[in-house]
Amino acid sequence: MLRNVFLKTLRDRRRGLIGWSLGLVALVIFSLALYPSVRDSAEDLTKLTESLPEEILALVGGEIDFVSGAGFLNSRLFAFMGPLLLMVFAIGFGARTIAGEEQEGTLELVLATPRPRRSIAAQKLGALLVAVSVLGLVLWAALAWGSETWDVGVPATRIGGAVLGSVLLALTFGTLAFLVGCATGRRALASVIATVAAVVTYLLSAYSTLVDSLRPWRYASPWYYYDSAGVLREGLQPGNVLVLLGLVVLLSTVAILSFDRRDVGV
Repeated sequence: MLRNVFLKTLRDRRRGLIGWSLGLVALVIFSLALYPSVRDSAEDLTKLTESLPEEILALVGGEIDFVSGAGFLNSRLFAFMGPLLLMVFAIGFGARTIAGEEQEGTLELVLATPRPRRSIAAQKLGALLVAVSVLGLVLWAALAWGSETWDVGVPATRIGGAVLGSVLLALTFGTLAFLVGCATGRRALASVIATVAAVVTYLLSAYSTLVDSLRPWRYASPWYYYDSAGVLREGLQPGNVLVLLGLVVLLSTVAILSFDRRDVGV
């Protein structure tokens, strides 16, 4: 049972992964099924969005466009809801994988084997990366199918780029939760720190467009490099992907080293 920590971790989370996958598919279907009627009400919706204050627009990604296909996908899913759902899953998974198992006493069974700690942490981290990536693949497949079904008109490649950004953004905070869990062994603390970091950096990115004093700090927010609206309209920006990927690699490396050096008491 303990020979492959990676597969066991995924197997233990399989029900949650299946449930989240079905939930994402349902969200896509219910969202895109609305697009034809929304597109037919273009004039009224345009007037409504133009009347919204800048503060509200900043909180939802800087724009609300329900008329064009790319704008609809961004406003309805990618600006907030899509990455939020992936982030909730990633943070929960990351906080539970080491810290949660340690508090429940099940981690002791794995640590009692001669397997190196770095290997254990790396395999559990790998399970987190794969699980979130699977959700991203499910989301992309559902959106690509839905875009064709309801004539949204956004190429599958650009949808894939936006999904990739969502996955990397979620993994940034998921690996942060994993890091805190590895360093402290406290699941609640890992969840809280990662969640607060996600909220604070989101607000920083959103309001940096309105407050001049915050503008230089926007580069410190992972949300700044997400830019789903730009990806859906113009395609993937490799530089933004590299920044988010670099954050995931950095947090993952520190997490593994922290767990390897901490006294777990086994």
